[in-house]
Amino acid sequence: MEENKNCPMGDEGMNIPPESELPTPAEENRLPEEAVERVYRWDYGEFSEETAKGNKNKKKNGTFIYAVSMTCAFGVCFFLLLSLLLSGAVKQLSLEPIVNTEIITEERVVYVKEYDPASGVLTDQEIYDTCSPAVVTITVLKTDSSGSGSGFIISEDGYIVTANHVVADAESISVLLKDGKELTATLVGGNEFTDLALIKVEGSGLPTIKIGSSSELLMGDRVVAIGSPASYDFAGSMVNGIVSHNDRSFKIYKDDGSVEKKMTLIQTNALVNPGNSGCPLINQYGEVVGIVTMKLNSTYYEGMCFAIPTDAAMPIIEAMKSGADYSSLLSAVSRYPAKLGITGSTYADDSSKLYGVKVESITSAEYDVAGKLRKDDVIVAVNSTAVTSITGLVRYLDNCDAGDSILLTFYRNGQKLTVSVTLGE
Repeated sequence: MEENKNCPMGDEGMNIPPESELPTPAEENRLPEEAVERVYRWDYGEFSEETAKGNKNKKKNGTFIYAVSMTCAFGVCFFLLLSLLLSGAVKQLSLEPIVNTEIITEERVVYVKEYDPASGVLTDQEIYDTCSPAVVTITVLKTDSSGSGSGFIISEDGYIVTANHVVADAESISVLLKDGKELTATLVGGNEFTDLALIKVEGSGLPTIKIGSSSELLMGDRVVAIGSPASYDFAGSMVNGIVSHNDRSFKIYKDDGSVEKKMTLIQTNALVNPGNSGCPLINQYGEVVGIVTMKLNSTYYEGMCFAIPTDAAMPIIEAMKSGADYSSLLSAVSRYPAKLGITGSTYADDSSKLYGVKVESITSAEYDVAGKLRKDDVIVAVNSTAVTSITGLVRYLDNCDAGDSILLTFYRNGQKLTVSVTLGE
């Protein structure tokens, strides 16, 4: 191999000084004089063989003391634990109740409906598969208009429940089934007061839907509605929500602002639309618990929809089916507003500080107020609530039911009188 002159090898290339010039080990480990002052060490004093033996004895003594201390501590803990266990066993053997007066328990009712086969609760998809075959689209032709709605089949031979306002005054009624078959229907019965109706198609073996109990609904229960919003183009649409209120008293107003009737309905936030009227409101078990009847139709309100509860509706439907009289059942769904039985006007006399409602006439001798109030009497209070205008009196009566008894305070020829009156329909 040719020698590399740029990288000399051996002693000559490394320029190692002669051995005589190398520092001794003592000199090599010696710090420079200027660094000596900066080195600090702990001073343990003089060290001797006697000191080493003493330290060794101290170490042995410390180990012994530590072992004794730990043994004693372990023994104390063991006996304390044993005494606690024995005291508990004695209390149990003596059958003495252990009462902790510092702990206060409070009962709490928890509502649980689990998703398991034993509970019967269905998913939304299972509800749709089970119930949608029995939901129908209803199309009606009237003298000068047409319309559509929804309904559901309750018997295999073709009885269908819907809302009365869907089929009222219809010249012809047709029903579209989920499988696309279209049938002609006839009106069996309808009631405007409750907005319930029953129609029928000819058939057999038709799919039906199970009727549930609306009285078992709890606020917050999950519900769905299946129907045909807008038109048959959207047939079979499903919306879901919860029970917002299970016993809502709802007032229906006339165009003049007076109350036409009061209905007891299920309130839900399931978003229904025109065309959903008459469709079923279904609980989480796949049972019909309500018949959709209306919603608050305003840009200011959303998710305020209402259904007739089945517990009140189905006895009326069954009576329609059998041709029986059901007038006594109507009040379970709807009630007429309470009537006092007078005509009146707002009365104000600043000089006498008398303000109230002046009786103009008694509308019928059938009302209880006849013979108790007279023309020109001035009503000033109802059940100790001051009344200063005809509007105030009407608003108070709107919250009463026919058959309620109220106390009327009024003035007659300067004399203050009070009478009890039973309200009529």
